[in-house]
Amino acid sequence: MPTRRTCRSDLKNPHGGTGCANMCAAASVPGGIMITEREKAMLRLVADGLTNHQIGVRLHYSDGAISRCLSELMQRWSVHNRAHLVWRALEMGALATPSQPAGR
Repeated sequence: MPTRRTCRSDLKNPHGGTGCANMCAAASVPGGIMITEREKAMLRLVADGLTNHQIGVRLHYSDGAISRCLSELMQRWSVHNRAHLVWRALEMGALATPSQPAGR
C-alpha cells in the first residue's frame, strides 16, 4: 500500500504563497485560472460527495493535507463551503459537467 503524503508547505506555488499547489504541476483552465491536476482530482471527489478522509485514502494524502488544499482553494476562489467550491469549479471550467468535457 502506498504511503500517504502530506502537503509540502515549504515550496512556492504558482498562485503566490506556499502550499498544496505544489502537489502537482499547475495547469490553466479556461479564464486563465491556475489549478493543479491534483486539485482537479480533489474537486471531482468533493463533487462526488466524498469526505476529506475518503479523498485522502483515494489519493494517498493525509486528511490534513486534503483539508489544507481545499481550504486554500476556497480562499483563492473566495468561497466559504464545499458546495460553493464545486459550483465555482464548474463555473470556471475546472470541472466538467456530465455532458461537457473538462477545459472546454
